[in-house]
Amino acid sequence: MTTTERFGRFADHVTTYLGAVERVESAETAEGNRGYDLLFVRHSEMEVASVVSNGLRFQNLVGDVPEELACSVGTPQVEAAHYLVDTVAQMVLDNEAVLEYGRVIPSPDPLLPGTNIQGVVAMAHPYAPDEFDLMRNEAGEVELQFVTLVPITKAESELGQAEGIQVLYGKWQEAGTDLLDITRESAV
Repeated sequence: MTTTERFGRFADHVTTYLGAVERVESAETAEGNRGYDLLFVRHSEMEVASVVSNGLRFQNLVGDVPEELACSVGTPQVEAAHYLVDTVAQMVLDNEAVLEYGRVIPSPDPLLPGTNIQGVVAMAHPYAPDEFDLMRNEAGEVELQFVTLVPITKAESELGQAEGIQVLYGKWQEAGTDLLDITRESAV
């Protein structure tokens, strides 16, 4: 595929902003084709690993711009990012609609054993350069949006739903919250 084809810059975009792809989990599973691969990416200079979906953009989802999901965590916690991206990607496919920034997805129970994480919020990547969030074609038009899933606690989920993610983001900034750490305490 050349870079002039639609989404032809996908791989370069991901590696430029998140790091090298270390492995790929195929869309083919024991149950059949789930509709997307999962890329396991590792930053070259920081202890950050990400999991990125690769294939949602080809699905028939309702929304203005095709999208892929990403979740970045501390390198030892990459399996948590895997679980969150895979789970939310399945939800996106089941709902047949893209996931909008600002969407809080709560869980009644902890999502990750041994943590206080009870949901995710969909947003622009909190640590990657702004250029990561929107992949543009050679003409400069937005071709693909990356929606980053940030793991959140129950209290953070409740605040985000009640007052919006800007208020939640402000709480994170005030507390100096490390959003890459799934074992962190709540900022609320």
